[in-house]
Amino acid sequence: MKKIKVTRTTKAKLPWYERPVLLFTAIGAALLVLGVVMAWLSGMAREKALQADQVSATAPAAAEAALDPGSVLEAGAPLPRPPEGGLVPPIRVRLRAEGEQARASLRAALASDGDVSAIPALGYVDTRSLSRLGAQTAGADWEALPLSEQQRTWCDFELARGPGGGVYLLGFVALDVAGALGELAPDFAWPPPDTSASAPKWQFWKKKEAETRLRLRQGSRIELYPDLNPGAEFLVAIPAARLAPLGARSAHTGLATPMEVLEVELR
Repeated sequence: MKKIKVTRTTKAKLPWYERPVLLFTAIGAALLVLGVVMAWLSGMAREKALQADQVSATAPAAAEAALDPGSVLEAGAPLPRPPEGGLVPPIRVRLRAEGEQARASLRAALASDGDVSAIPALGYVDTRSLSRLGAQTAGADWEALPLSEQQRTWCDFELARGPGGGVYLLGFVALDVAGALGELAPDFAWPPPDTSASAPKWQFWKKKEAETRLRLRQGSRIELYPDLNPGAEFLVAIPAARLAPLGARSAHTGLATPMEVLEVELR
């Protein structure tokens, strides 16, 4: 008789994604992790949105201590009227409601001595239009810019009329910039550029002594924010003729709409 040959076969092992139990378990775990991550991101966005209404100083305590007394004013304090082409000391603002009051008081201080009534702004201009002025702004007609009667939050800067009929640009700056501007009030005369020669690169041990606080000079560059922002809570009004816009960028601060930031050079 012919011997029958018997061969053994092994059952092929199915991959995990073809096993219903493992597949649905993996899907459930992925959805759980995704839900936790989305809840965490939502909490962070909510916290940053609350910070937009009440802003606290984010600068180090050393920078706060370096401020000269009287270089910045608190919201609600009496504002001196600056001379023609001068400036009012920066105003510290912590709440958005305080910011609107500070704007009105600043317009009044710029417009007429002793009149504390809210004077309408000259107009509002978007950041991109300002940046297109470029660095060559000598004799530029700021009033010829496309002005609006209403301010769009986070992107429009305010222009106001100042002593002698000059145009002022209103914006918010950081603590160190506010302190440096306050030291220049009210006459607002820029110190000349720092032309002190630095040591040759090979003399690396002779490093230039770092200044303990910011000092603004001709040619210094600063950033201006159109609205109150964490880290930029000081309202300033600078003569437009002394500014040369260099460009604009968008800053994401946790709000639904990015804030436009204007970089300017001091002239």
